[in-house]
Amino acid sequence: MDMKNIKITLMSLLLFLSAAEVCGQKVHKISGKILSSFHQPIEGAIVNIPGGKEAITTGEGTFHIESKKDIKQVSVWAVGYYPVTQLVNGREEVVIMMVPEDRYKYNESTVLPFRQESTRSEQTTATNITKKDFTTGVRKIDQALTGQVAGLQTTRTGGMPGEGSYMNLRGIRSLVGANAPLVVINGVPHLPDTHESQLINGFSRDIFQAYNIQDIQNITVLKGAEASMYGSMGSNGVILIETDGAALMTWKRKLVSTVNMV
Repeated sequence: MDMKNIKITLMSLLLFLSAAEVCGQKVHKISGKILSSFHQPIEGAIVNIPGGKEAITTGEGTFHIESKKDIKQVSVWAVGYYPVTQLVNGREEVVIMMVPEDRYKYNESTVLPFRQESTRSEQTTATNITKKDFTTGVRKIDQALTGQVAGLQTTRTGGMPGEGSYMNLRGIRSLVGANAPLVVINGVPHLPDTHESQLINGFSRDIFQAYNIQDIQNITVLKGAEASMYGSMGSNGVILIETDGAALMTWKRKLVSTVNMV
């Protein structure tokens, strides 16, 4: 075989391998619909897959993406909704539901002392309450916690202005020791005042009196192993409170008023 025939044979082999590779590239497709929790289509949602491919939903909430790589998951982001990442598992059509960010008593993550834990992991016993979960009309932090956390008992010790509340998270564990949970505000521990006033017998000061309920960003109640990092101080549970910070460099004016009818 001369050199010319060898070149022709090699070129034919290369063309054959290139054609086989092109034919072997399968195009993976994924399409579906993005809906809200009220089964309404979401327009303008951004849908993307690993590798950079993305699409924007139509007025009917539909999308379609093609990729040469295997599509394993789909991520969706839309204004006013929690981001969603859903596994595809070989499906070519999916329906993804998105939850509004202002959904009452629904929080995507729980703020822990040194990290944020996703509520979907179910690996935490902590309870997270944000500003949107506060009942309308509450003026104090202890009032906002009433009835919001399982096992947390909040009792007003009296009716005098500025008087605090007695909080119990893990039940009566000692007849002579303190049973109130540890309160941590912006990383600073605040022990409850169990001493009586020198002027008024039975008066206990409210440790939350200096904080406006409108300035509270979120409250996290630790009842399980997460409270162990505070040692013996957290043996009765821990209540973490985080205040609002500067989010936008804009000036806002907000009026909040309550009316009591006797």
